[in-house]
Amino acid sequence: MRDVLYSGYEAQLANFRLVYSRTGCMVSMVLLLGGVALDYAFYPGEIYRFGAARIVTTLISGGVLAMLYFRATRGRVRGLTMLWLSLPQILIAWMIYETQGAASPYVFGLSLALYAAGIIMPIGFFQSIALGVFTCLAYAIACYLHPTSNVSEFVGNSIFLLFSATISAGCTYFNERARIQLFRLQHEVSEKNTDLRKVNQALAEIKGHMVQQEKMAALGTLS
Repeated sequence: MRDVLYSGYEAQLANFRLVYSRTGCMVSMVLLLGGVALDYAFYPGEIYRFGAARIVTTLISGGVLAMLYFRATRGRVRGLTMLWLSLPQILIAWMIYETQGAASPYVFGLSLALYAAGIIMPIGFFQSIALGVFTCLAYAIACYLHPTSNVSEFVGNSIFLLFSATISAGCTYFNERARIQLFRLQHEVSEKNTDLRKVNQALAEIKGHMVQQEKMAALGTLS
């Protein structure tokens, strides 16, 4: 019974993941382009170079979004979702490397992406952990390659990213449990409604038989 319930939950969740992945990818593309305003505010001298990188990342995300609409890739929603979630992290890590390393304000963009993935996107618990580890590694590489990164700033920001990744994974875990519980309740309500319909159908049949018997009794009385 539990296996049947779980398979039913997975089938329902597959469509849920697909719809949310498409929507999330669209929102990510809009935010990628809208980040040009941040580039202009923090590093106006890099506006054209960073803008071009944002456009390229948006186009790649658009390609992933197109794949989410192909029937042949319906079974790869999780992988495609992780792909477009990783693209902004790669872009931000590169921008951190190109600006101030550990002192770059773009580190907060990495944390915001982790929060959004954990709270909004229906990814799995281990996927959330993988995204957090990937983000921390990308940030560490960007700071390591930057010649002027400050160690204390790097450590402080890394701890903040670890907190963000932990919170994101925790939200993912409890969201997953809540979705399973909700599906279980829906399944129980559906079963009870089915039983109720069967009872009503049986009562209707009994009532029909009783009405027929009353008619026959009335005919016998008239005779």
